[in-house]
Amino acid sequence: MSPLSRIRLAIVSCFGLGFLPASGTIISAIVAIFILKNPHVVADLFSAKGLMTYLPIFVISLVATAALVIATEEDYRHRIGIDHLFGMILVFAFVPATPKYVLLGFTLFRFVDIIKPWPVFYFANMKSGIGALLDDIVAGLITAGAILLIKLAYIELMSYL
Repeated sequence: MSPLSRIRLAIVSCFGLGFLPASGTIISAIVAIFILKNPHVVADLFSAKGLMTYLPIFVISLVATAALVIATEEDYRHRIGIDHLFGMILVFAFVPATPKYVLLGFTLFRFVDIIKPWPVFYFANMKSGIGALLDDIVAGLITAGAILLIKLAYIELMSYL
């Protein structure tokens, strides 16, 4: 493997975490704990500052993933770890980073990522590493939507009591 491919692999595996057993859970948990300790990190995701921070990282990850698959002609989808990072960040871009929501977000994100409902399933079955990134992004959006619906249903239920 060329030195450039090693750098790409380091990026897409979340600096080696993608090679650990249960890496998706480990990376998601690390991100969840980090967000719990630093809620301001994702609070500004859609601000100019947030977009200038996360968009380049996402593009670099996307390019590195695609280039790695092309350069090595190997399937590293099961070693990609940065996808979980983006999925969890998206969950907490829409959901408060309080302990109960972090636990709920982590649990639901892992559930959606494991069962892979449509459209997550569609992206997960793409033959490129890009699909591995996109499936977790969609899983993060589904998770955030589910939490917001749960929150609205709870508020509505409490209004009747």
